[in-house]
Amino acid sequence: AWYQDLNFDFLGLALPISKNITLGINATYLSYGEIEGYDADDNPTGNVDGTSDLAGAIYAGFQFTENISAGVGAKYIALTLAGRKSNAVVADFGLKYRSGPLTLGLSAANFGQKIKFNQVEENLPSLVRVGAALTPFGNSLLVSLDFEKQLHGDLMLHNGYELNFGERYFIRTGYYYSPDAEGVSLTNSFSFGVGALLGPAQFDYTF
Repeated sequence: AWYQDLNFDFLGLALPISKNITLGINATYLSYGEIEGYDADDNPTGNVDGTSDLAGAIYAGFQFTENISAGVGAKYIALTLAGRKSNAVVADFGLKYRSGPLTLGLSAANFGQKIKFNQVEENLPSLVRVGAALTPFGNSLLVSLDFEKQLHGDLMLHNGYELNFGERYFIRTGYYYSPDAEGVSLTNSFSFGVGALLGPAQFDYTF
């Protein structure tokens, strides 16, 4: 399939309600535009539209001690595939420990209902991540490494680096690797990004 007119929108808001509790909401929408359709024999069937992903979530973050924090969230997912719709409710969970330059994290995402199209149920990408981040030279350099295991997929390794200029401007790069997934190599798994803190707003771009 060939995707045209890809449209992605994201909206997020976080609100501290006490010294140790923060609530957050976000919404993500992805439209794939028109897709060239083919039948089982690879014959063109014309363009297919009405394909999109929508996810809305509410989260709560808790600061238990100076070093330990956690978050939980509930997420509503609605998928439209060639005009057919399906939805599911799933949950996310995260735990973080920070001490000096070292941060350790554990998270679980997308645990809950399956997506069902035409009586066929599909598993959502439920996954567990464990990782570490290190700032060996103050905040000027951040190095991170994490392992991701999808319950119905492959084991992935992610490695990232961030340079910080005056705690306002950022340059980032990273890559991912899977020993099991086909077609994944260092030549096609690199990413690059920049970021900036401008007053109360944060801007990020990744390629």
